[in-house]
Amino acid sequence: MNISPYLLSLAVLGCLPASAELVTSIQSVTSSPGNTNSSFEFDVTNTGMSSVTVAAFSFHLTVPSAIIFQSASISTLVNPYIFDVADSFDNLISTPLSSSVTSTDIIGADAWVGMSSGFVLGAGSTVGLGEVYFNVDPAAALGPYTVAFTNVNTDTSFSDPGGNYIPITTASSGTISVVAPEPATVSMMAIALAGLTLAARKRRKLS
Repeated sequence: MNISPYLLSLAVLGCLPASAELVTSIQSVTSSPGNTNSSFEFDVTNTGMSSVTVAAFSFHLTVPSAIIFQSASISTLVNPYIFDVADSFDNLISTPLSSSVTSTDIIGADAWVGMSSGFVLGAGSTVGLGEVYFNVDPAAALGPYTVAFTNVNTDTSFSDPGGNYIPITTASSGTISVVAPEPATVSMMAIALAGLTLAARKRRKLS
């Protein structure tokens, strides 16, 4: 009996175990020149057909110089953090690679130390890896600024309980859109400036 190569390939593929596929992504957000303590979240999604156990991860993010990284935390706002606080080192490292005030690189890492071997990321599931806080240079030009993962599968990586790397299939960048302040904000700033000017004039008259 002859079996077509097409059917044979289907049979072989059907015998192969389903694999996890990790996709990292960065939330796109909006901010304005001079804003402080803005933030965005970065996540990982398992787009594969099977679950995967994550025991540790690290990351390295970069951004253009108009954006100034401040710190990172496990307090993600959109998706739950990958490791429960009680089951992780709770030490998301957030030391900028540059010590200058225009810190355009940030690195971090965390590891599971719970009773089980690691966090099971199910097929189709998304979890947070961290919340990154940043300032925008007051002189920043309006427009989009790309935030990207650096050195994927080396600086930005995942490992299983055996210390083996779990490959990242796709690392998607995010965007910080720097826009003009809201009109209400501009009006309040104008009122505050007018008040200061008036106060200064009164002080000069009294003197």
